[in-house]
Amino acid sequence: MAVHGGGSPGAKAGEVAGGAPERGDFGFAATVDSDTVDGPSAGMTGGGSTGRARLPPHLDSTSSQDSSVFEARSMPMNIGRHVLVRPLGMGGMGQVFEARAPDGTTVALKIIRGTSPERLYRFKREFRALSAVVHPNIVALYDLVHVDESGGPGLAFFTMELLRGAHFVAAVRDETADDAALDEAGLRRLQDGLVGLACGLSCVHRHGLVHRDIKPSNVMITATGRVVVLDLGLVRESRVASFDSLGENAPLLGTPLYMAPEQVIRSDDAGPPADWYAVGEVLWECLGGESRHAGRPLVEVFERKLMEPPEPPSRRRPGVPPHLDQLCVDLLAREPAARPSAGDVLVRLGRGDLVAIELTVQGLLGREHEARLLRDQLVQTGRTGAVFVSGPSGFGKTTLVEHVLDVVRREDSVVAFSGSCSERESIPFKALDSAIDALSLYLCNTDADATAISRPDDLAALARLFPILRTVPAIRAVDDARLDGLDPIEIRRRAADSLAEVLTRIAARRPVVLALDDLQWADLDSVLLLESVLLRKHPPPVTLLGSHREGTEATRAPLAHLWKSLEAAEHIGLRRVLVGPLSDEQSVALAARLLGGPVDDPVVTRIAREAGGSPFFIGELARHALAHGGLDDAGLSLDNLLRAHLQRLPLSAKRLVEVLAVAGGRLPRDLAVDIVAAAAGPVDRGTLARLRAEHLIRIADASQDDVLETYHDRVREAAAQEAAESHGSELAAIHRAIGEALLRTGSTDAATLAHHFRAAGDTERATQFTLAAALEAARALAFDQAAELFRAALSIGGIDAATATHTRAHLAAALANAGRLHAAARVYTDAAHADDTSASEAQRTEWLRLATAHFLSTGHHDEGRAVLEELLPRVGLSLPRGTASTIVALLGQRALLATRKLVLPPPGGPRLSELDAQRLDVCWTATRGLLYSDGISSALFHARHLRLALSSGDPLRAARAIGYEAYVRALMEGGAADAAATAIFDSLEASAEIQASPYVRGMLAQYRAGAHHMLCRFEPAMASYERGIAILREQCTGVMDEVAQMDAHRMMVLLYLGRIGELGDVAFRLLRECAERPNPYVEGFARGVLGNHVYLAQDQVDAAHEQLELYRRHAPKRFEAHFFNCASKQTELLRYRGEAEAAWQQNQADSAIVEKFPFFRVPFVKAEFYRSRAANALALAARSRDPAPLLKIARAAAKQCFRVPLPMSDAYGRLTLASAAALEGVQDVAVSELRRAVAIFERLAMGSDLAASRRRLAALLGGDEGRGQQQQADAWFAAQDILRPDRFTDMIAPGFDRQT
Repeated sequence: MAVHGGGSPGAKAGEVAGGAPERGDFGFAATVDSDTVDGPSAGMTGGGSTGRARLPPHLDSTSSQDSSVFEARSMPMNIGRHVLVRPLGMGGMGQVFEARAPDGTTVALKIIRGTSPERLYRFKREFRALSAVVHPNIVALYDLVHVDESGGPGLAFFTMELLRGAHFVAAVRDETADDAALDEAGLRRLQDGLVGLACGLSCVHRHGLVHRDIKPSNVMITATGRVVVLDLGLVRESRVASFDSLGENAPLLGTPLYMAPEQVIRSDDAGPPADWYAVGEVLWECLGGESRHAGRPLVEVFERKLMEPPEPPSRRRPGVPPHLDQLCVDLLAREPAARPSAGDVLVRLGRGDLVAIELTVQGLLGREHEARLLRDQLVQTGRTGAVFVSGPSGFGKTTLVEHVLDVVRREDSVVAFSGSCSERESIPFKALDSAIDALSLYLCNTDADATAISRPDDLAALARLFPILRTVPAIRAVDDARLDGLDPIEIRRRAADSLAEVLTRIAARRPVVLALDDLQWADLDSVLLLESVLLRKHPPPVTLLGSHREGTEATRAPLAHLWKSLEAAEHIGLRRVLVGPLSDEQSVALAARLLGGPVDDPVVTRIAREAGGSPFFIGELARHALAHGGLDDAGLSLDNLLRAHLQRLPLSAKRLVEVLAVAGGRLPRDLAVDIVAAAAGPVDRGTLARLRAEHLIRIADASQDDVLETYHDRVREAAAQEAAESHGSELAAIHRAIGEALLRTGSTDAATLAHHFRAAGDTERATQFTLAAALEAARALAFDQAAELFRAALSIGGIDAATATHTRAHLAAALANAGRLHAAARVYTDAAHADDTSASEAQRTEWLRLATAHFLSTGHHDEGRAVLEELLPRVGLSLPRGTASTIVALLGQRALLATRKLVLPPPGGPRLSELDAQRLDVCWTATRGLLYSDGISSALFHARHLRLALSSGDPLRAARAIGYEAYVRALMEGGAADAAATAIFDSLEASAEIQASPYVRGMLAQYRAGAHHMLCRFEPAMASYERGIAILREQCTGVMDEVAQMDAHRMMVLLYLGRIGELGDVAFRLLRECAERPNPYVEGFARGVLGNHVYLAQDQVDAAHEQLELYRRHAPKRFEAHFFNCASKQTELLRYRGEAEAAWQQNQADSAIVEKFPFFRVPFVKAEFYRSRAANALALAARSRDPAPLLKIARAAAKQCFRVPLPMSDAYGRLTLASAAALEGVQDVAVSELRRAVAIFERLAMGSDLAASRRRLAALLGGDEGRGQQQQADAWFAAQDILRPDRFTDMIAPGFDRQT
């Protein structure tokens, strides 16, 4: 990857054209990434004068037959802003040229060959991994550039320093003949060269990297004696499970002559010891004059490496110094653990003084316990987990996490998708964005996990949130247009489902970790998406690894939300790893190692004392002491130290760090340099190298350009403070310069531009870009970010009244999509009340209607009713005062409807006016919104809506009204309305106009399902609910409340059908969705189900009790249905626990309230009410010494059940009479009534009631018939995983047996 030379005016004496130079010719412009410098006789199966082997092209990492290679005759030419001068060579990944950079300097420029995702990934990884490695014995990297090409994927390249020299063996042996031993001068060159090579490799390894291709041509010695490690094209991050080696047919990466045994077997297993093995091969070649494998077939070479101990070079070349002879043998040990380390090599070369400098630890000293805890959590498979690493800034959280991820990737085959958050970053879903980048790279290589997903269209939804996924072929092939017309909330739901399934598929083969750093800067959209993935009934078996600053889990709202949600999730094992200060002993040891001195050195002791256990602070103090010969007496706080460090820098260097800090920590390199140059003078490469070497800046991961960032958050904070205090009035100018520069790039997100222009005092442009960012976030479905940005735009104050009004409307829509419906309602109200003339009356009416809907749907009845009263006069309506007036008005409306036929208006009628359409929609909003809190008013508005719709000429609104009327009749009249309701539904659905409207079809499916439900036809109800949900979700927008309501009713049907397993899945999902988008109506039913059948099936009584307490505490007080449902479920729980007395007392207290509800007129409600009264009376009668009064109450309740025109109610009455008869010892009556109840429950498919009744019947019958009934009951209990059938039966069918 790097260049051995360049800029030569021509061939020199002794140079063979197209071949290699004579040894000692340091002026030769050597080729790159190839073995051609090894001489023309490098044959693999034959021998030349040098005895060095040539590899067949398919095994040579440097060979290429790629047609994209640039031809020398086309020079010079431009590539981006660089001018190519001449080709220098070809490497395993791309071609290398001598080039002139835009600033006129001569550089080496390397272009990637091919544009496959894997090649691009490896190319970017190469630069990303090495950009942080700054060392005199490693080639210096400069710029990473991506040049767009019209109609193509573009061209990526990077630049590096251009060197002159010879490869390692040629430089060491110089004029020494191949068959001669090294003389004294040669041994000195070898000794010095090995020291430089060891220092360079130790730096590579210290940064968590492995070279994987050390060989003579990849280590240069310049004319000045500088040793430089080159060709890092096969470098891999040792913590990454390499995508290069996925599959059995993975390529062999490296050069076989120098490969370690473990690298021969599997390239991905090559760690730092593999590089030291290669050094051993190079050392052998220097000492022996030729490769120890010269003239041998490849298979034999590999066999010798794997099976035979190495031969000492002294056997071939007597006179080899013993210490080098033994070092060579030890480096070539077959077992990696037996090879010397960097420290060992330096000591054995007599340079132990360099060990402390070259082997600086990366803050892991003393973290063995935390690392072990973390690793144990990450390697667990088959379950969903979460572990958070927290601690103060500078205490090594990130270092610990990266170290453990290194280990588990390498040793435990963990797949980890890593990302981090930035404080100033404003992209949608920023906490997940970079982790999804990593996922996309993984899928590019193993896209079977994407192609096998059960709903491929959902991948398009995930790609809508994260466009980078469109680089995955399987996802790129999915048509994004399939999402058109879907509700934004539905698209986000599908995206979460898709992400969960993809992660599940990956985790089926290997442990998966989702590692997110700096979660204190997380955004709420990312948190909610994460929760949607992890907090489902069957989540992907992955581990969330998050790290954040100590205490921010309480002070940063998104992180606090995530913490609270994960803590409450029973299926997630949440763990916390605290990274505290190092102990005094550990601090002293780290300081001593960094300084290279003894532990009792006074400077070491003082550093350990001053640093307070912070590894980062210890490192900065040690750096300060090494630079200044000790520590002065000035204040040594970390901030003061960093600021003093900054103040000692040259002006341009200091300003560069400050500009990065003011920019939020990162900027494109060219942009940052240009900003600084305009104010403080030019920034040359030496300045950049110094700042990187002094750990003030580093090169960030960037897909398209070279990006600089501050080395650590503490550096950013100190530099930002220094800039604020040093430049004061200039700070606004710095922000303006950054904003202007970013604007010129044309690719910066609008939110970042808005921040800088606002800080610069440019209100107009700050507002402009804030609004643009808000709209962009809304399009990306980042609803919370959009709301935050719309609110920010309003707060800046740079917009006129008209724009402010419409911005409020946008804000309200974003809040509603984000699930903050109550807040949305208030903002819609504010927009409607705004004092400007830009909004039409129709717009204001619509905003008030939406405010009413959101207030009422979230249980804020009083606020909703107040807005409704303001809204109604705008459409020519009013709300009667008092219940009596409402009933009179209702009767009047019903009288007007008595003679109207429920038929659709003929097609082709006059178009509905805007006011009439709004009047109808306001009536509909009131009908639905008041249904559960004021049933009489809801009925009045329904009657108005129906009458207006029938006269409107609008077939779609008329169909909505007529279908709802059919449902209401079934609801209020029971079986008596069955035939008429069914006829209405059939007639409506036969209309061609209705079939053309997905919205109306979906709503009619809901009403038909509701009618089936209320008439106890549970299986048809289930099918209709599912059809309605599918239509509205997949084809409509703005209907998520309707979908949620249908989902809740579908869940209740599952309850009646006794499908307990499915019931739990749906209830957990609905609770999760309600956490994102509050819906107290839906949440109440979900908690009622969990607090009853779901948790009690597993005998989790305390969990059930907790859910019901939350239900009673949080359900809106005016929701009549929830008061009754919660009361009924609580008495059922008490019966399950055997607390019959408490159940009866609660039933008595609640019944007095329920009987006064208008809701009580509904036949279905009456059936459940009298069933509950009877069940509680029977449960207590079974324990009472005088059961007669309670049995009388139970029989009276049964009598009421028989009056309700529903088959379910009849079965409840039969079951009640059977229990009363059994308690009185009248077995034949009990058996007779039970048989009739069983027959009805079986016909209605009411699984739990049927199983409990059969169990009771079995006990009464005995014999074969009894055993048959018992077996059927037991089969149901077993299929539904009911742990305590006896208690379940006591809850559903109480009584029967006296228990006094």
